[in-house]
Amino acid sequence: MPLAPLRESSDRHRGRSAMLVGACVLTVITATTLLVSFRGSDADRVTTGSSIGASPTIAPAAQVWPQAVAKIPATAPDGWKYRPITGFGPDEILLAAESSFEKTGRLEVFNVKTAKSRILAKMPEPGGVDSYFVQDVAVSPKYIAWWGATPNTNQQWADVWVMPRSGGVPSKVIETSGMTGDIERLEVLEETIVWSVSSGGVYEIGIAGGAPHRILGSEGLHILSWPWATDVPRHSTASSKQTRLVNLVSGQAAPISVLSDAQGIRCTPVWCSFASNSGELNIQPQTAAPRQVLGMIRTRQGMEPLGNDFGLIRGRSGKSQSTSDASQEEEFSAILFHPPSGAVGGVGTESGFSFGASSSLASVIYWDADIKRTQVCSPAAGSTAPQVPAEETGSSTTHESKAEPQRPVPSLDPGARRCGTRFVGGGEELTVLNLAAIR
Repeated sequence: MPLAPLRESSDRHRGRSAMLVGACVLTVITATTLLVSFRGSDADRVTTGSSIGASPTIAPAAQVWPQAVAKIPATAPDGWKYRPITGFGPDEILLAAESSFEKTGRLEVFNVKTAKSRILAKMPEPGGVDSYFVQDVAVSPKYIAWWGATPNTNQQWADVWVMPRSGGVPSKVIETSGMTGDIERLEVLEETIVWSVSSGGVYEIGIAGGAPHRILGSEGLHILSWPWATDVPRHSTASSKQTRLVNLVSGQAAPISVLSDAQGIRCTPVWCSFASNSGELNIQPQTAAPRQVLGMIRTRQGMEPLGNDFGLIRGRSGKSQSTSDASQEEEFSAILFHPPSGAVGGVGTESGFSFGASSSLASVIYWDADIKRTQVCSPAAGSTAPQVPAEETGSSTTHESKAEPQRPVPSLDPGARRCGTRFVGGGEELTVLNLAAIR
């Protein structure tokens, strides 16, 4: 599907604002011990291990991983909009530049140290193909690859392109239709490209092209992060249960050992996550280490796997209060957790967040920190008074949010104004968290 803004209802992996039940605070005690509590209350639960250095708040990602968070412009000098794709190294972000809504026209690399960008390539668009959109992008040490599709048609069709990582003219690898054209995830390897399809199955083709072939033992599987594949489709619902994790090179199957009442199981080669029947989020390392329980988070889904062994817990109401002044609270839309180290930080804002447009597991999360929530009021029926903001915002730009639609406030006074929530401002710069900068 086309590169699209993050939306709550998006069927893309990168477009979703997050939800978490309750205003909770998450604290790491040790790498294998977590404590979760509501603000102002005692810890609800401590898992296996001793509590060491507990903190009463969750810190923003910029405090936990300062080397990985940077500001980048939201638009190129020519006005084209930037959409982050993936980390291109610890100091660089690969960007898609869009000439119009969802129309990627070129690839650029932005250096966060020098605040300068360079163009890698213009994105070709095949002639005679209606409703063509560039899809997600994959990066290897030698190549950049992507596929294009026609998501607004009923066709299962795609073309695959590749170019040197250093830049240059892209070349078409294949144009394919039918089952092999229904691409959900693609990765570029040493001299081959692999992709999985929505119905299950993984295919491989050489960089130079030719006929694709299905990889033996990949039936019903979907690429997670090469060479690992799972029986859960990329865009499956959060409540679906993963039961297989297979290495398509060695044939090795990783164990999935979870509680019998586990829900929303998600496993990587490093960890498994799931929700218990009581709604507690559990993290089970793929080692002999003890299981971790995030006791005060009530959820029906596990952690979402990201790049660099990270996981993401969606949560609109996770908040940090770094001072005694409640007005200084910072609201996150998700919690980022790194099971191997135990590090945790808040990402996004009340207006949401986005994943980078990467075909691999996301290594970039970004958001516009200048978008603010405000109330907009309209007059009662029959009145000719203009619609006015309920509070001054200092910006004339208005952003409708599908994550937080305008919500009328009922009133017993038939002459009262009707007010709802809207997001305003932003559009100047993006805050980007690059997992490739975290070692």
